[in-house]
Amino acid sequence: MKNISPKGPRVIIIIALLLIAAILILGHQSLKATEKATFDQSDQQLIRSAYLGQLFVVGLGILTVLVGSSCALFGLRESYGRVAEEQSKVLAAIEASRDAIWVSDADLRTVMVNSAMEELTGRRQEELLGQTCRHLLSVCSLDGASICDTICPILQSAGDSGRVEVCLSTPSGKEVWSEVSYGRVTDTNGRLAGVVHIVRDLTQRKEIERLKDEFISMVSHELRTPLHHIKGFATTLLQTDVEWDAATQRDFLGSINREADRLTNLVGKILHLSHLEAEGLPMEKEWYQVVDLVDGALQRRRNLTADRQISLCLSPDLPALFVDGREIELVLMNLIENAVKYSDPGTPITLSVERPGDQVVFSVADQGIGIPPEHIERIFERFYRVEGEGHRDAGTGLGLAICKRIVETHGGRMWVESTPGAGSRFYFSTPVDGPGSTT
Repeated sequence: MKNISPKGPRVIIIIALLLIAAILILGHQSLKATEKATFDQSDQQLIRSAYLGQLFVVGLGILTVLVGSSCALFGLRESYGRVAEEQSKVLAAIEASRDAIWVSDADLRTVMVNSAMEELTGRRQEELLGQTCRHLLSVCSLDGASICDTICPILQSAGDSGRVEVCLSTPSGKEVWSEVSYGRVTDTNGRLAGVVHIVRDLTQRKEIERLKDEFISMVSHELRTPLHHIKGFATTLLQTDVEWDAATQRDFLGSINREADRLTNLVGKILHLSHLEAEGLPMEKEWYQVVDLVDGALQRRRNLTADRQISLCLSPDLPALFVDGREIELVLMNLIENAVKYSDPGTPITLSVERPGDQVVFSVADQGIGIPPEHIERIFERFYRVEGEGHRDAGTGLGLAICKRIVETHGGRMWVESTPGAGSRFYFSTPVDGPGSTT
């Protein structure tokens, strides 16, 4: 803040001295007039001394008042400057905030908004100022009811601050779950003077909660089914009032073994995906020939493809890839398994690899039931499963999510093309790079 110039007080002092001089001149003229009166010389001397003393006291009082007023004025100006500086800092912080913020007056009409609020509403500041909360945002509670029509938490709240979770409708028609925090500002008499509102986007948190609920529901279901089978067969074998022959016992034990394998597979997939999403699973990269990766996946899935014709289409100019061979084979194995699962026995499966530019693209195609268009965008989400005719054995919904994460960790991408009733072709790419590349 700039220093206050000392010229101001000097001007005030000069004015005060001029006023005192004027009073002295007027007093001197008054004294001249007393000389013509019938006072003797001693009385005139006494009057002159008293009068000059009074003039001095009055002048000194004027000087004191003016100098005091001057100092108070400049002190007030300095205080106002400090307040203005602090206010500018607060306004800058509000403008820079990523949260949407607006300030309303006692009538809940908007008097200030920041850029994040303009972005949230899709309207400019000029359009927002003067609007009430009802018209500023279409606010609904979690059950879909309008908060403005039921209860206004800002006016009805017993405290000076609070928060409420609401659903906001954006200009694009998208619904955004948000938390509106508010603080009421009161005047010296305790009356409402204004309200400060802060809007935080809860979309990511709600998505995490949704995925968590889906995870718990899915895992509970997937664990419950094999556990029930294992418990049922084990209880049956332990019955003392029935003697099972060796063949029946072996059949029951085989069922227990299969369900235990299913549990192991499920838990393994969950842990694998968790490590990939937490980036806690390092890629053990080495140089691999494409043909070796393809052959390794086919060998490990030969029990599933025994009755299938596997067509291989490998481009002749394929380079060696610096990848985690075990993970890439896992992707191929999952795609081969899905092709077998969702196509009729005896129908062919095509595995192709080609090199467009600086990418190597793998694809696995079947002639099965295909994927409905409405499921294409979500097919790679974890725990997402296509239900309906032909998808009775829909799995856990983790396989494609794991594949996509493995491919992305290698710097590639994964996608699918499908026609219902004609089949699907899943693609994934890996970059042609070397040891110096990042994973």
